[in-house]
Amino acid sequence: MSGFDDELRRAAADLAREPMPATVLDEALDEPARRTKWPAMVLAAAAGALLVAGAGIGIRQLTSTPSSSIPPSATSDASPTEPADETFTASIEELGIRLTVTLDRDRTSFGQRVWADATLENLGPGSVFYETGGGCTWPLSITATTDSPWDPDPGRDDWTGDLDLLKGILVSRPTDPNRRLFFVPEVWVDSGPGVCLGSRGYQELPEGESVEQRAAWDTDAFMGMPPAPGTYTVEAGFLFTRGTPPEMSGPPTGDTVSVELPLTVAGEEVALLSPRVAVDALLSDDQFVQLLAGLPSDRWTGSTMTFEGDRWIATLTVGINAADPNPAMKLIGVVDARTGAVLDVQLEQRSADPGG
Repeated sequence: MSGFDDELRRAAADLAREPMPATVLDEALDEPARRTKWPAMVLAAAAGALLVAGAGIGIRQLTSTPSSSIPPSATSDASPTEPADETFTASIEELGIRLTVTLDRDRTSFGQRVWADATLENLGPGSVFYETGGGCTWPLSITATTDSPWDPDPGRDDWTGDLDLLKGILVSRPTDPNRRLFFVPEVWVDSGPGVCLGSRGYQELPEGESVEQRAAWDTDAFMGMPPAPGTYTVEAGFLFTRGTPPEMSGPPTGDTVSVELPLTVAGEEVALLSPRVAVDALLSDDQFVQLLAGLPSDRWTGSTMTFEGDRWIATLTVGINAADPNPAMKLIGVVDARTGAVLDVQLEQRSADPGG
């Protein structure tokens, strides 16, 4: 419990320091801007929110020589909306708080949606207060963790110039692929990413009152990859102060109450390239390098690295200059995540705006 408490405080403090507009938030979470399902965590007891999407095929490193064979994509045999037959509940009463969390299933697989329903009751004495951020008022962070760590292959470190720069920005985050996986608040499920700005505030929960929260995880992991199969721990945590509101300066402080439930992620282990090795494949591709040479870095406006259907997709947006709000071009490279083969390279031109 203490480790969760410390991590919650650190993450909350990071988010509290500065606002995170949507473009920055997308990079910070390494979640595809183009995904329609986002897994997420809200540090509602803290200062903002993090977003994530959901998924049981395990990850094993692959560094083999690229092949021209393209295996079928790994898919889930479960629908994200498939109803569960029963629910699983855990509850704790501590420090004048009763926290109850129910999962709609205790077993999941890649791409299957898991719902968590939580009820937080203040038994007293007096009111409790919890920090919020940027208009996001959820009181709990709900996360999943596993004891099956993954150490991604960093790939080559001898790139120079723009090649080195591009690899750095495509795969710079997160630094820890084994971090907690977060459940998305219901309001953001199926609607794309939301944003909790870094402005800090707090909510009051009077004695005798309760608040409910619903969130979902679509069972996916690092940058949208399938999570390793095995037993996961779903943990809901509430960081609060009693009697007086929290201080709005410095790291969030207070007491923490949390509850845990086990969740099994099923599936077979599949060998997949790390994102850094996938970028190496693109930087070794003649067509990709030639196109990149015509796109000077002072015109780069953004980038994404996404995992979709057993493929790594790297996208570099390019404008008239780095501040161009309407990028004129996109350089897109697609790499088979199992073999390392470069499947497609495209330079997309934005059509001229007829309105000028």
